[in-house]
Amino acid sequence: TDRVERRLVQSKMCRYFLAVSSLAREKFLEAYGTDPQAVKVVPPGVDSARFQQLDRQQCRREIRDSFGIGAEEVIMLFVAMNFDIKGLDRLIMALAALKHASSDAKFKLLVVGKGNIRKYTKLALSSGIGDQVVFMGALGKAEIARTYMASDIFSILSRFDTFGMVVLEAMAAALPVVISSNVGARDLVREGRNAFVIDDTENAEGIAAKIGLLLDRKVREKMGAEALRTARENTWEKAVDKVVAVYESTLQSLVRSKMPQP
Repeated sequence: TDRVERRLVQSKMCRYFLAVSSLAREKFLEAYGTDPQAVKVVPPGVDSARFQQLDRQQCRREIRDSFGIGAEEVIMLFVAMNFDIKGLDRLIMALAALKHASSDAKFKLLVVGKGNIRKYTKLALSSGIGDQVVFMGALGKAEIARTYMASDIFSILSRFDTFGMVVLEAMAAALPVVISSNVGARDLVREGRNAFVIDDTENAEGIAAKIGLLLDRKVREKMGAEALRTARENTWEKAVDKVVAVYESTLQSLVRSKMPQP
């Protein structure tokens, strides 16, 4: 457990440690106080083709028809297996603030995954957006891909997330994203270009203002294109190359350490 892990980290057997994000790296260093140079960041990759091979317009028609979503309504997507940690409450409150600030804002929130649906249905109702939140439940891999492609914006306002693969998946589906600064995937963000990072997640009005910018089709399509470009820069092949580079560096270091000194 923690004691065994700490002994392993502090032993000379481990020369390098791989973290999926700068956030994960920060937490690792705080916990173990090891040499910062020994902790390398290697983010995961994504297969953009999984999403881009789908017909976006067909996905949009089918999902909208299934849930009675109008063609003019902007779809905000949230995907998580833990609604509490991933900040669904924050997103609902932000969307309620958006509706309060702009009564003509037309949107639907699609919630995918597992969590206390009764709790969050009650929150949505009490916040005045009960009819604008749709709980889809847990979906299979293919259905999730179709849901990404049917959506317009992705958001996850996690309390803590070492990386957040759903963010990279959303980008691969050409969606602009709105995330908290506690999401490791913030490393991929070019603020205002492919995503927005929220520092104060208790400020519903502030989050609403960022989402409000994305209600403009031109803005979100431009940011979505940048998000897709980011995803294509983060393939699994490139992730493998980075891991291989760490192994090669380690091997070279071991070889040099065993060479006779002049």
